[in-house]
Amino acid sequence: MKLGMICRSDYSGLGNQTRDLCRLLKPDKILLIDSFSFNGKEQHPEWYSSYDVQTTHGFAMDDDVERFLSNVDAVLTAETFYNNAFIRIAQSRGIRTYNQYNYEFFEPLANRRMMLPTKILSPSHWHYDEMVRLTSRDKMIYLPPPTFIDDFNDIRETNLKRTGKRRFLHVAGTMAAFDRAGTKDLLAALEFAKENFELVIRVQKGEQLKSNDPRVTFDYTQVTDEKELYRDFDAMIQPRKYGGLNLPMNEALAAGLPVIMTDISPNNKILPRHWLVPTHNTGNFQARVRIDLWSAYPQELGFKLDWLSICSLDIEKQNAYNIAKANYSPEVLLPRYREILT
Repeated sequence: MKLGMICRSDYSGLGNQTRDLCRLLKPDKILLIDSFSFNGKEQHPEWYSSYDVQTTHGFAMDDDVERFLSNVDAVLTAETFYNNAFIRIAQSRGIRTYNQYNYEFFEPLANRRMMLPTKILSPSHWHYDEMVRLTSRDKMIYLPPPTFIDDFNDIRETNLKRTGKRRFLHVAGTMAAFDRAGTKDLLAALEFAKENFELVIRVQKGEQLKSNDPRVTFDYTQVTDEKELYRDFDAMIQPRKYGGLNLPMNEALAAGLPVIMTDISPNNKILPRHWLVPTHNTGNFQARVRIDLWSAYPQELGFKLDWLSICSLDIEKQNAYNIAKANYSPEVLLPRYREILT
């Protein structure tokens, strides 16, 4: 079986996701999307220097697709095929297609006439049952992208040995619509947290945030090695309002950090209940489908920060590693990918 993959080479969620999928699966051929024309991000084609690469600038044209599909049996992409005719062209050649989709951006939810790929790979449990109902049980497969756990060994060791005042991480990243990461909810929760800790909020791009709380530091450093985001911390606080795949959660777990999140899907399918914070519905918005927003109760989140500041974290940090190993390690996932793609 000859596998083609559609990849990105920018520092983004899709860039990191496709790079790790490529590292896991070692495809025979890559269609590399130069995304600069639509997101302005720096490109890193050197990530794929050892592969057979065909590059397209921006979205792929039909002739790009035709050329890429020569001599492959299956194609895997994340979120989109970058050409609305891709599945039709592939199907006409007997080539299987696989999309590790993001629910809120899955185009066929807005246009039911669009062709579906051979298999739809769900990277999380978010809206999985609904997707089965809208498509079919045979079409849907739960299969997250890998996190290379061993890459975090040194960072995890640093985190396990930490002593003194607790240090917490929040990854705001590129500030998504409607405060997806729950950054503003976290800032509101500080009023109810009384213990002495340090909270580092890492922001990649977006509005300038402010807090008068001396425990808070905003870090706008552009980190090129995403693993370093998680060094020298005791826990990650991520009261997410919506969303499925959450690579920072997976990576934080691999770094031995317990992750505090909202008690909603998919968080409550993976994380221990005592890491979760009660939520309430605060509205919705329209993407490809209507998406509900869920906010943590600020007082409850504040109490959770205080608990983290005084509890023994050795077991929690070990539990974080165990969750990452059992759910996202290449050793667990590679056999499943091979079974599905062949």
